Amino acid sequence: MSNNKRTTAILNALAKLPIFRGLSRDQLVKLLTICQKVNFKDSEIIFNQGENSDKLYILVKGAVAILINQVEVAKVAKPSTFGEIGIFLQEKRSATLKVLGEALFMVAPFDKIFSLMASDRILNNRVTRNVVRIISLKIKDNNDVTVNLMNENRSLEGNLVILDKIIESQKKSQVDTN
Repeated sequence: MSNNKRTTAILNALAKLPIFRGLSRDQLVKLLTICQKVNFKDSEIIFNQGENSDKLYILVKGAVAILINQVEVAKVAKPSTFGEIGIFLQEKRSATLKVLGEALFMVAPFDKIFSLMASDRILNNRVTRNVVRIISLKIKDNNDVTVNLMNENRSLEGNLVILDKIIESQKKSQVDTN
C-alpha cells in the first residue's frame, strides 16, 4: 500500500473514533502529525495497570486484550483509543493492554495533544465534548451494571430468606418427631 493510501486509511480510521467525532480532515491531519506510528508484536505489553498515563494510544490495526488485576476483561479488534480519560484526569492506568497477534498504533503524548488543543479552539472544544460524552457513557454503563447487580443481590437475599425458612421448618420437624 502506498504511503498516501496508508495515510488516508489512518485518517479514515481516526475520523470514526468517538474521541475525534466532528473533527475536520485538516484537524485530523494535525493530530496525525503529533502521533508516532508504533508496531507491536504478539503478547507485547503496551502499558501496565498502575503506570502513569501520559500518552493516548490509538489502535489502527490488530487486536488487544484488556487486563485488570491480570485478568482478561475484554478483547478489542477494531480501531479504538486507550487513555482518552487520562488526557484530563492524568491518573494511573486502570488496566494493562496486551497485544494479540500484531498491532499498529498511533501514539500521541499528552503534552503534544494539549499543545494542539491550545492552538485550535474548535478542535479543543470538540475533543473535550467527545471525552465528556465518552465518560458519561461509561458512567451510564457502570450505573446499569450496578442496578443489575443490586437486583441480583435482592433476588439472592430473597432466596436466602426462603432457604432459612425451609431449614428452620426442617429443624422444627426433626424436633417434633423426636
